Amino acid sequence: MSQLEQTAVTPAADTQAPPTPTITFYQQLSTDLLKECQATATKIPGFSDPVPTVPLRRVASGRFVTTTLNAIEGSEHLTGTGGDYTEEARNSQQYLEAFVSLRDFYRFAFRRLDLLLRHHDSKSGRGAVRAFKFAESVLSENPGDVKLAAFVQAMRAERPRRKSRKQQPPATPPPVASTPADPEKGGAPTS
Repeated sequence: MSQLEQTAVTPAADTQAPPTPTITFYQQLSTDLLKECQATATKIPGFSDPVPTVPLRRVASGRFVTTTLNAIEGSEHLTGTGGDYTEEARNSQQYLEAFVSLRDFYRFAFRRLDLLLRHHDSKSGRGAVRAFKFAESVLSENPGDVKLAAFVQAMRAERPRRKSRKQQPPATPPPVASTPADPEKGGAPTS
């Protein structure tokens, strides 16, 4: 095999396939839970249907609707009221009663997950700040450590900045010197 053929067969170092990213335990768990939540949502009747464009505000309480339905069904004079209203309203009431607990659970779960995410974000951020301060102190004791200096410089570049209390703007703006208003424009005369 000639030198030219050997070079053509050998793949270049920069054309190798990139390494597959490692999926963490939490990423896999999140993916699995998201799939389960999506599968649960598809079981809810009407969940994927387009939402009507009519105003979605509550105009009557559930008790009023139930009382009205009972009145329509209990009086022969009201039996023709609204066509299929009673059947549609009963169906809607059953839908509300059945799924309000699921909605409340997801609201709670959303708030709880949001709190957990903020907790972990804060915890990791505080740890990073402590580690940064420690790295700075070690660097001050070992100023010749080039590798540590590079790490500290990279951390310093990414560190969140907080204004010192001396540099913060005043709570109230300074008073503006008032100029007398022109008497022709409704101001008080100056003399």
